[in-house]
Amino acid sequence: GSINCDFPVINLRKIATPRIVEPAPNTPMSDWARFFRRLSVSISLLDQLWVSSYTPNYYYSQGVASPNPYSAACDFVRRNSTLWRTWVQNTYTPAERVTWELGTSQTQVMIAFAVIGLVIITGTALLLFLYRDHQVIKGISKVYSLATLVGLAVVVASSLLFTIRNPNSTACSAQLWITPLGLALALGAVAAKTYRIYVIFQGQITTPAMLTDLYLVRIAILPVLVIFITLVVIEAMASPQPEDVVVTTDNKITTYPVCEFNETTYYILVAELTFLVIVITKLAYDARNAPEQFNEAKELGLSMYTFVLAGLVGVPLIAYLRNRNEFDTYYLLIGLFLCLPAVIVTLSLFAVRLNFAVRGFEFEKSRYSANSHVASSHDSKLAGPGSYAASRGSHAVRIASAVAKLPDKVTTVKVEQQGHSRVQSASSSPATHKGALRLGPLKEEPAVV
Repeated sequence: GSINCDFPVINLRKIATPRIVEPAPNTPMSDWARFFRRLSVSISLLDQLWVSSYTPNYYYSQGVASPNPYSAACDFVRRNSTLWRTWVQNTYTPAERVTWELGTSQTQVMIAFAVIGLVIITGTALLLFLYRDHQVIKGISKVYSLATLVGLAVVVASSLLFTIRNPNSTACSAQLWITPLGLALALGAVAAKTYRIYVIFQGQITTPAMLTDLYLVRIAILPVLVIFITLVVIEAMASPQPEDVVVTTDNKITTYPVCEFNETTYYILVAELTFLVIVITKLAYDARNAPEQFNEAKELGLSMYTFVLAGLVGVPLIAYLRNRNEFDTYYLLIGLFLCLPAVIVTLSLFAVRLNFAVRGFEFEKSRYSANSHVASSHDSKLAGPGSYAASRGSHAVRIASAVAKLPDKVTTVKVEQQGHSRVQSASSSPATHKGALRLGPLKEEPAVV
């Protein structure tokens, strides 16, 4: 008889991790997974491979025949192409790699926004200069009006920084710094103008010096200083740097060279500017009853409304597009929300007054101003129940009219309302008569407020 001494038959098994056999579609590993699943080696085929590894391709090592698996595998591939071709299928196409650049059309639109905005702001500044002696232009501070326009022009021009392709660290820092500083300059100048109207017509004057442009510089410069310090801290802690954002869609890999900003610092700057807008709005509301030739409450209110609306809509929308890596729309909206509000604010603050100046019109006497004549003509006891408010309005108008005539250096002031209002001041200027400036008979000329 015979004895079966061969090894028992063992069915081959394939073992692999899910990462290999279940890869993402349209990747190089997907073809490998298909090959792994289709690979099947029978016992008879395994025997053939075993035999062919010894004969006829063999070599001797120390006098003993050793297998040559490489020759056997090569021989198997040549002899069984029909079989292994059913295992292999090359379906993967390498992904297209592209580097994103802001489209030509988007760039042209952003440049058009900036050019239109700068033309309107520059034209407004030129008209303010040409009609600086007109009554309705004298009623506003030319210095702080110019500072407002400069700040808005900086904001509009900063939109061009976002059209730079492949920005470096310098361009990224410029994007961070220029826009907030421009907004701070514009809002600070508006705050100074609004504060002067507020203190005059709310009876908050403690010294005539607080009505001068030099005194109000501290109010105008404070927002700029706060924003500057914040930017210095941001630059020291998390300086913006160029970043390559890689986005894979279908069979396309897109690299977006953009600037990386810390989202927290972004919202800190927005919060500081928003607080300033709220303060200006409150001051403008409190001074809303000032005579029309001095009062910019309506214009200021519309301007602040524009900033608030732009912030409520633009800030979350731009952040949303940035998180979704939709950079074409993202940059286009940045240009829109930097230029359009600046143009609206410019027109809101100056369009009506410039229209009056160009056409040669003057503001009509407001009811508030008309009441002042009644109060100044009669004693407060005889003028009726509303005489005190009217007298206060008359007093404020006279102070505003006299602001331009006050000396530069004033040490003390005392305002009295006893039939006729006076400002007692100690000054070395010969413009005052024995240290007293009488406001009763003054002609109501517009002053810089």
